[in-house]
Amino acid sequence: MARQWINRVLIAVPLLVIAMLFAAVAASGSSAGGTLRSGRSVIANSDSIYCWCTFASDTATIKTGRKEIVVQPTALLVDGVAVAEIENDVAQIQVQVERGEVTFLADGKPVNTSIR
Repeated sequence: MARQWINRVLIAVPLLVIAMLFAAVAASGSSAGGTLRSGRSVIANSDSIYCWCTFASDTATIKTGRKEIVVQPTALLVDGVAVAEIENDVAQIQVQVERGEVTFLADGKPVNTSIR
């Protein structure tokens, strides 16, 4: 009887630890960012565990979860569709992806986006 109980505990404890680690990773999210040649900084925060930024010329491409967000000099694109225009002199763009919804801040102010 005691041996069966010990065997159950030896199986249950590692499974519990694995489940807790999985929950911690799933809830953690990620971020990425950098500075474009123009001096504009782009920062992305996502509730996905995957967030990757690439910079080419004056454009930042952010891949996170199932979304691809492109920050161009005067436009913001989500999955290839232009959702907002921005001024060329914006110094900082913040991108937030939460539960599949993408929001933007330009120099700390919310950016109105079209329905997507």
